[in-house]
Amino acid sequence: MSRTALLSRSPALPCGLVLACAGIAGAATFAAATDLGGGLVRMAVVVAMMSSTPGIPLVALLRLPNRAIALMLGISASWATWLLISLWQVTAGWWAPVPCAAAVTTVSVAAAAFSVRTGAAPAASVPLTTRLRRARYRWDRPRGVAAALLCGAVTLGWWETRVIDLDATGAYGLIGVVTWRLPLALGAVGSAFGIAVGRRRLDQPVAFAALAILVCLLYQLVAISDGNPVVGTGFVHVGFIDYIGTAHRLPPSVDARFSWSGFFDAAAVLVELTGLADAGPLLLWAPAVLTAFVALPVFIIARLITGGTRLAWVSMAIYVCGNWFQQDYFSPQAIAFVMHLSIVATLLWWLRAAPFPPLEGGLAHRASTMLIRLPGLPPHIGRRQALLLESLLLFIATAMVVSHQLTPVLTIITVTLLAVVGSLRQRCLPVAIGIVFVVWLSYGAPDYWTGHLQVLLGDFGKVTGSLQTGLGDRFSGAQQYQRMQLVRIAWSGGLAVLAGIGWLCYRRNRSALAVGVLLVAPFTLIIGQSYGGEIVLRCFFYALPVMAPLAAVCLFRLYRWILGHIRVLGRSPAAPVLVLTAAVWSAAMLGMTTRGLNTAFERNPADLVGAARALLTTVPDGTTLLPSGSEGVLKLGRLTTVVRPQSSTCNAWTVECVDAFGADYILISTSQQADLELRRAAPPGWLYDFADQLVDQGRYQIVERTRHALVLARKEQG
Repeated sequence: MSRTALLSRSPALPCGLVLACAGIAGAATFAAATDLGGGLVRMAVVVAMMSSTPGIPLVALLRLPNRAIALMLGISASWATWLLISLWQVTAGWWAPVPCAAAVTTVSVAAAAFSVRTGAAPAASVPLTTRLRRARYRWDRPRGVAAALLCGAVTLGWWETRVIDLDATGAYGLIGVVTWRLPLALGAVGSAFGIAVGRRRLDQPVAFAALAILVCLLYQLVAISDGNPVVGTGFVHVGFIDYIGTAHRLPPSVDARFSWSGFFDAAAVLVELTGLADAGPLLLWAPAVLTAFVALPVFIIARLITGGTRLAWVSMAIYVCGNWFQQDYFSPQAIAFVMHLSIVATLLWWLRAAPFPPLEGGLAHRASTMLIRLPGLPPHIGRRQALLLESLLLFIATAMVVSHQLTPVLTIITVTLLAVVGSLRQRCLPVAIGIVFVVWLSYGAPDYWTGHLQVLLGDFGKVTGSLQTGLGDRFSGAQQYQRMQLVRIAWSGGLAVLAGIGWLCYRRNRSALAVGVLLVAPFTLIIGQSYGGEIVLRCFFYALPVMAPLAAVCLFRLYRWILGHIRVLGRSPAAPVLVLTAAVWSAAMLGMTTRGLNTAFERNPADLVGAARALLTTVPDGTTLLPSGSEGVLKLGRLTTVVRPQSSTCNAWTVECVDAFGADYILISTSQQADLELRRAAPPGWLYDFADQLVDQGRYQIVERTRHALVLARKEQG
């Protein structure tokens, strides 16, 4: 596809979409003010409001020439608005979610009306009935086959959630317990995707549906089977949000994450507007929903890098299957990641669309030219629009700064490196974001950095130490589990190698330097800090949206090379379909294997969550609980009224440790037992044997026993 076709002006945000956003905001505000309705419908309407207003109506006024970019920025701007408004409510001590929603609705309605009146959001020139008739979906045989395959995949996936025995999960993770149904479902999805993308006429609706079902199969299987989310940290966030929603202020210095409380403040507002008792119902489908939001900037980046829509869909499949990092749960980093990618996609689009002086001459001349060259303005973008767009990117980055500690650092590094290689027109942007970051660190998080200065600076420059904690320390525990960790590393490492080769194939493109910066920038975080041993994982997570399209470029070149040497394959119209089917199925199996490796100790069965809720509901204030950091469900609530030890307390279960802490209640689970067996090579059943020892010695008594949980209460010593 030519650059002109790729970057041609697309229609502005349509009138119907802008007015619909304003209408959704009005409906959500009315429902919250009158406490009308409830359940999933009201929750969906409020989430839609916070994801679309006021950003989409306001961005429509910018008249951006690319509809996808405008929609992406509208979503991120809406989130940024709610993050900052919610933060202001908490810090200013004026808790008023409904009046704030009314103010946002008023602004959205005014912006929508103005954009329609001025033509910023043009009405359709063709009647709706005519457009629907033209867009009618034609069911030819390949589409019918693909639809049948997807229906079969959904049926098999749901059947799998009913029959899978997650209690049998061990060192091999999910791949060791799935039945024939899930691989067959993944094969059906791969076949449907191959038909949609591999046939002569690209079928984007089927490709979208196939990837949506693939996300559900890979990301939601365990959660749907257990009825609860997989990552226990989400329950910790529920406890944070519950405190803010009840007290309407931040708690004392109980957790460093409250120094970046924007996400928790906005989630508390969301809970009040939806009428939910707590944020628990938001957790179950969060991975799929947040992946849907991240898909738009990832697809834009992929299309800009690969130069075509077909390879962009292949890139999306690689992204979905390669994302085993479990960072898409209900968390600040998931929201900040979408906003970061929105900034990256916008800057990359700007670079591809604008006039751009090439680098010529010798190495010294190229280096000097690179430092001073400046991209021009894209077509249909004036200087005023450019300034407003830069201000919008700074606004989104500001909301990131107050919500997450790591993602804004990556944003600053990325835009700075883009400026260094002469691929950024907005030269003030990295400076402005850096100033906001320093100001917030000084104002909003002084308690954290003054008390953890050694932690912040102690790892700086220690790349070997960060790699050791991020990679080397993962090779501990059961030998089978260690071997499965190698599969994870090999899968991500293989994608990185393919991305590197893809960049070499891409290097003659005029935006190659910028794409190289986007690929490398996440890995510079290793220089700064180990981030609790997770920095290597975060680097691959942040780099995956760029790795995926570059890997797709590499695989496409390889496929073309094979066709050139095997002419029989090249003459077969079914060859692309078969190759894509096999490739997607193989990648999906690897995705299931790597993402589901920790299922044994990451899952949260319903009876375990129920036991934790019952315990937190009944114990009096001042009660001490064990364990601390290893059981997120124990932090569902009662953030300041029950006593929990530091996360390092009782990392090794001993009678002496339990006596020293003096816990009133101990919650033991099969997930904790699996963690000890797999990551610390403890004997099977050791933790429950230890609980029996405490009971036999008369220290504790059993007050509740379920299939996955055991609650012990301390006996009064006479």
